[in-house]
Formats: sequence, structure tokens, C-alpha cells
Amino acid sequence: MKGSKILSLIMCSGILAVASVVLTIDSINHNKKTISEPANMAQLLDSSKKIGSIEIRDAIEVEIDTALPDASAFTNVEADVVYPSDIYKEVYKNHLDEDVSKEEAVENNLLKEEYTKQLITTRLGQFDVTIKIADDEFKSIVFITDNNAPELVVKELTINANETYDINSFVEECKDNSNETCSLSYKDEKMASYKNEGSYEIIVVAKDSSNNKVEMGTTLTINKQAEKTNTPGNQNKPGTPNTPSTPNTPSTPNTPSNPTTPSNPTTPSNPTTPSNPSTNDPPTNQDPPSNPDPPPTPDPPPTPDPPTPSVYVPSSGEISSTIASGQPYFGTLLSITNEYRAEAGVAPLTNSDYLNRVATLRVIEIAKNNHFSHTRPDGRPWNTAYTDIGSHSFYIIGENLAAYQTTPAQAMQEWKASPGHFNNIINAQYRYIGFGVIKYEGKWYWVQTFGG
Repeated sequence: MKGSKILSLIMCSGILAVASVVLTIDSINHNKKTISEPANMAQLLDSSKKIGSIEIRDAIEVEIDTALPDASAFTNVEADVVYPSDIYKEVYKNHLDEDVSKEEAVENNLLKEEYTKQLITTRLGQFDVTIKIADDEFKSIVFITDNNAPELVVKELTINANETYDINSFVEECKDNSNETCSLSYKDEKMASYKNEGSYEIIVVAKDSSNNKVEMGTTLTINKQAEKTNTPGNQNKPGTPNTPSTPNTPSTPNTPSNPTTPSNPTTPSNPTTPSNPSTNDPPTNQDPPSNPDPPPTPDPPPTPDPPTPSVYVPSSGEISSTIASGQPYFGTLLSITNEYRAEAGVAPLTNSDYLNRVATLRVIEIAKNNHFSHTRPDGRPWNTAYTDIGSHSFYIIGENLAAYQTTPAQAMQEWKASPGHFNNIINAQYRYIGFGVIKYEGKWYWVQTFGG
């Protein structure tokens, strides 16, 4: 599309190569059904099938990040429960942080004990399961829900009257058991705009996507703006040469004249000679008075170095809040990316929180510094964003950039149309992906980061 642009890079064993990729963003949907009416879930949780003395529950509810139950949670008789394979793809990982199947986890003696203890649910949603009783199979449902509010830790803040603040300034930490980014807000909108000197109560509200929320109070202190103090005397700032003043003429003794500027020093005029000397004139055998030496010409002021353009560096809090605002698009981006990979016959990618932070750091600095490049605004290469976020164990990493596309699908289409970007998307060596999305000054920016 005219007016948009895309960039992509890949790094393997320290060697850079240009590549291309596509990027889109909306909401995750992998073999999940949407629970549109909570009443339906409640009804299913209270209902069951009865076959003689056998009872099979139509649904059970499991809190996210807890153990998946065995068959006894579904029925009153001996049975086997078969969870869908996509749950295990999310849950089971080996010591290299690679996805493995349930069968591999159980068959590998090194993994069996660990994963037997750590069967955890990792995604909110509704999953169909199969209950096997003898030779018969029955369907049931597992609702993975989040009923716990985020854990919020706040801190006090002290600023001067001319300084600004945002809600992230008050948050030390916010964690949710669903591993999602907390949605932060003030309890009262006026808390976002205090300006006058004083102490104010701030109440931060943290909420997750399941609408669980917690409130914590803290204090904002605004100090009076420091008054500017005059420098005593006529001292010059360091580096500024002293300005010579013009000498006084005899007609106006002891009256200092205005100083001249260093660039045009004034040469003092000769003192006037009295036209009618009196008897008190000096003897003629004395030398006539000589003209005073002119004051030394000052060195010109040094030419200052051109100012270094300031580089906008996002804070950790801004990265978190930008992830939260862009997250509604992540699912669509992941879905389209994995569709392309499936068509190419390669395994799907898993979204990584770490790579989301790397991608979001990059998308903010690209947009707010107006610097669309794989070289970062401060001159460092793109891959340094990974280490800025934290250490990692990837042996291959990559990056795709796009700008000015108005929808995620549009960005993805342009990446797909570019062979280099598309090769990056379907690279079988990648296993994880992150996304960065921002709308800044009316323009959209998109970043994909890869790791394998």
C-alpha cells in the first residue's frame, strides 16, 4: 500500500541477514469457544448425565494456573479423561523451554515427575474433554476461569510543581495469575491531574480481563517549585570570556561605560590634550604623557558543539501499558502468522511475554523518535533491545517492522507480499514470537520479534 513501509531482520550466530515478515493483531482463538453468557456456564456446572448409577458432569470449572483434575472430577466411577492436545502444547515444555507433547513428557523419565506435578492450565477459555468409561466415551467441558484479582504493589511519589506523572509512577508491581498485563486506572479521574502544591491520596485500580480488580491507595506529594536564585555579582558562566569595557574619557571620570560585546571589542580613544596649559603644567623637560595601551582583545567565545538530539527512551511502565493497549491485536497477529506457517508446513509459534516486551520497546522508540530503522535511535543495532529487556537463551532471533498500515491485516498482507519478510515468518527455526503495536500521532506502527 502506498505510503506504508516494512523492514525485517534475522540474526543467527552473530550474522545479520535481511528478511521480511507479516504482522497483524487482534485476539487469540485456538480451538477455544467463547463463553458469551455466564448463566450458560453456571447451568452446565450444575448439570450432569446419569446412566444408571453412573453420573457424568456436563462441565467443571478450574481456576487458571492450577492443576488439571483427573477423571474423579467428572464422574463417580473409574474412568480416563482426555484433554485436547492444544492444552498440552501450552503446558508441557522441556528444559530448553521447547513445547513437547504429553506423551513425550510422560515417557521421558526426566520429565515425568516434573510435569506430573506441574500440570497447569495456562489459558482462559472453554475446552472440550473426553471421558472414557470402559468402551464408551462421553463429552464434557472444562471452563478455565480466573476468579482472583491481580496482586498490586504501589509506592508513594514526590514531585515538584512543574513535573508530570502517570499512573505507572505509583505502581511497584502488578501480577495476575493469568500472566496477563494488568489494566491500570485511577479510582477518580481527577487523580490524574493534580498540579498544585500539597499532598494527595491516589487510589490505583488494577483489573484483569476477567474483570477481577483490586484497589490500593498511596500518596502523591507535590512540592513548591524551587525559586530561581540570582548569581551574586557579575560572575560569568564557565566557558564565557570576560567582556572588556571601554575606558573612561577624561570628561566623564569614574563613569563606567557600557561593555562592548566580545565579537566587536572597542578600541579606547586617545585621552584629550589640554589646549591651554596652565602654570601648573608639568615641566617641559619631562616626556609628554603617552597614550595608554589598548586593552587586550579577548579570545572569541568557543563555538559550541551542535546539540545532540535527545532520544526518547520508554520506561518499563510505558512498555507495560503499551502492551496492554496493543494486546487486543496480538491474537489476530498470532493467528495469521501461524496460518502462514501451517500453509508452509512448519510448526506454529507461541507468544512470548519476553518477546512482547522487546517488540514493544522497539515499536515505541521507532514511533516516538520518528526513526523507522533496524538501527536504534541511539545508534545501536536492533538486537541490543533483547538484552535491554533481559537475558535470553535464543540462538536465533529476528525482527520485522511495518509502519502506517491502518489494520493488522494490512500489515500482514504487505509482509506476506515481501519474500524476505515472509521467509522470516515461516522460518522453521523460530519457536516463539512477540508483538509490538502503537498508534502515535495518528499513525500505526507494528513490530514482530522472533526467537528460536
